[in-house]
Parts: sequence; C-alpha cells; structure tokens
Amino acid sequence: MAMDTEQPIICIRYRAAWPSLPRLPLDNSRMQLPSSIQDRQGQIFDRVEKILQKNNILGPETEIELVVRRMNPTVLIKSPWKQDSKIKWAQAVEQIVDAMKKHFRGAIERGLHVEMIAPQKYETVYIGEVEEDVPWDDIRA
Repeated sequence: MAMDTEQPIICIRYRAAWPSLPRLPLDNSRMQLPSSIQDRQGQIFDRVEKILQKNNILGPETEIELVVRRMNPTVLIKSPWKQDSKIKWAQAVEQIVDAMKKHFRGAIERGLHVEMIAPQKYETVYIGEVEEDVPWDDIRA
C-alpha cells in the first residue's frame, strides 16, 4: 500500500499526527504489526527517543509504543502537553517522519503513521468538590 509521503503534519491542541489525525478514542487493534516493522521495532524506538530528546519532549511520563490503530501501524507517543508543545510536537513529528522515510522506507510503504497525544485526551477526568484551601486570596468588591 503506497502512501503519499508529502502529507503535512497535523497539529492541534493535545495532539499531533501524520499523515492523518485518527478519531478518538484511542482504540488499538489486536492485529499484529507487519513483520517488516516488528523486526525493526527496537531501531524505530531508538530513533524516536533521540528525536523526542532533541526536542525536549522525552521525560519520565513519555511513553512510546508501536501499535495498530484503525488498520494502520502507528508510532504512538503519549506525553504531557506543555505551553510550547504545539510547535515542538509538530517539529518532532516531522523529524520522526523524515527519519522513517530515510531509515525505514519499508515501514512508510506499509502505511506507518505517527501520532502524539497528551493525557488530557485519553485519561479519565474526575470532577468533584475541592477539599483543600483555594490557592488565591479572597476577592473583595
């Protein structure tokens, strides 16, 4: 399955992806990765880690996975969103795609996607009473 490798990077709040932005929720298929990707999984992880580190994204809460999402093998990166993430994530995804095109051409030809997502988009948020003191002064009229 040949893909158009000239697609732009898509970056919105809490997410960045290439060549398309899949719909939420994060549903991973039980399908196995193609053997051409499975066999080079360690090398792919190493490249992705280096790029995330270079862009100051890699941290203790960052997770990198190779999964199948919506029938597409996907480098899935989960990392906290910060104020400058929209710019940094777009750069990182572009660099990851460029590295995949250069070093893992077969993976790109097999339909490899790249997706970054922040916990705000996949973790459950619990809403309830705040039992601690408010961190700001009283407001007076």
